[in-house]
Amino acid sequence: FGSLTVPKTTLSVKERRLAVSLYAITTMLLFADQNILAPNLTAAGNEFGYTPNERDQKLGGDIAIAFFLVGAPASFVVGILADSDRIPR
Repeated sequence: FGSLTVPKTTLSVKERRLAVSLYAITTMLLFADQNILAPNLTAAGNEFGYTPNERDQKLGGDIAIAFFLVGAPASFVVGILADSDRIPR
């Protein structure tokens, strides 16, 4: 395959801070849904009139599946776009 050369990039302090800030915000938003609803499942289930079994299935399971079904394909699309040369750097 030959030798693989990796271009050397130097980021300024401002660019590094921006990258770390964006990464931190993205991580917080990614996991926010799990930490907001989990402690309040009983209250949310009571609000909607669910039985304990319905609450566990609908709020504990179905919502997690929905986030996965939307998030997994979206992450593939964003990853492909991030690795493509369509976006100027």
